[in-house]
Amino acid sequence: MARLATSVFVSALIRRISDKGGAAVVGRKGNGEAGEVFIAIWQSTERAYVFFEPVSAYATESAGEMVGGRAFRRVPEVMDPIQLSARVEREAKFDTDFWLVEIEHCDQPITRFVTVID
Repeated sequence: MARLATSVFVSALIRRISDKGGAAVVGRKGNGEAGEVFIAIWQSTERAYVFFEPVSAYATESAGEMVGGRAFRRVPEVMDPIQLSARVEREAKFDTDFWLVEIEHCDQPITRFVTVID
């Protein structure tokens, strides 16, 4: 599958999460055509975010099977809001065109919406 424009991918992701009763918003808007996407999922019980970073299509053998032509990898440690802000600031120093999708509530696993590579 060809890689979708970032704005289309993000819009579809937010709509799919919303359709399943979840809540997701654009936390940071980047380049609509080719910006990378990061995903932060708020875990209210832990009061922390689970963070997913983009994985290059070249780094995975399942490039043709990725949802929207994109894949993600979970960052092992959870982040509190201050750590998430710091991570976003660090990313912005390298790439000003990235997007951040923040998911506050969703009973479905993220793997239902995006491709996650271990």
